[in-house]
Amino acid sequence: MTNILEVSNLSVLDKDKEKLLDDISFSIEKGSSLGIIGESGSGKSLLVKTSLGFLPKGLKASYEKISLFGKDVYDISRNKSKKLIGENVGYIAQNTVEYLHPLIKIQDQISDGFIDHKLGNKKEAREKALDLLELVGIDDPDYIMSLYPNELSGGLKQRVNIATALMVDPLLFIADEPTTALDPKIQYQVMELLRKNHERTKNSMVIISHDLSLIKNYCENVLVIYNGVVQEKGKVENIFNNPKSDYAKALLDVNVKFDQDKTKPLKDIRGYLKTEV
Repeated sequence: MTNILEVSNLSVLDKDKEKLLDDISFSIEKGSSLGIIGESGSGKSLLVKTSLGFLPKGLKASYEKISLFGKDVYDISRNKSKKLIGENVGYIAQNTVEYLHPLIKIQDQISDGFIDHKLGNKKEAREKALDLLELVGIDDPDYIMSLYPNELSGGLKQRVNIATALMVDPLLFIADEPTTALDPKIQYQVMELLRKNHERTKNSMVIISHDLSLIKNYCENVLVIYNGVVQEKGKVENIFNNPKSDYAKALLDVNVKFDQDKTKPLKDIRGYLKTEV
């Protein structure tokens, strides 16, 4: 099966030459789903951003290979890179407050990518946007389209971002904490939408989350990261049922369960984490 993203021996250093990511290798097969888990500050978001060519300023990356749809995004022009990602990748950023442009109405922000990359017209874009906004649980999508981001709650912004990411029918869909700011009912609705879309389009899906049950229920493969280092990777059922690394065991052990002994204190994970970029 073809890998649509392949990363070999990727490291990222800060200005003090401290490693934020240390010699990470992984791949995403066409049509597969990957969950990336680890604590805040472990390097999950930085790994994905760097793999897509969005290395934050002030950091330096070294790698043996980064191949996105057969292209090294650091070895082609910025315009070609933007076109490659715009046409094929749907990305939901973790920080929904900053991701939407404050001075542009929702109807334009959700439609522009579809018009630019799929060469559709405004009418087609609007019809698709309305359908997607309804699918992610927005009761009055026509009204929401007329608003500016500052007029939306955090949950509504998150749902708008999800709909926007799905507008181009991406071959690679990436969601960084997709259920943040959503109530449980909408969380389930959104994740089922992403699952059904994944099954229907046969796209590749990456979910970054602190929610271990979410990764277990919606991903085939998992990458466990701690302090910028991959601790374990493999099939979800193997790692959740029989983790090999001490960190994966500890991470699963601290996950709160309804039937756990309430007289015993929660276990902690030793060590410290770097700041997530």
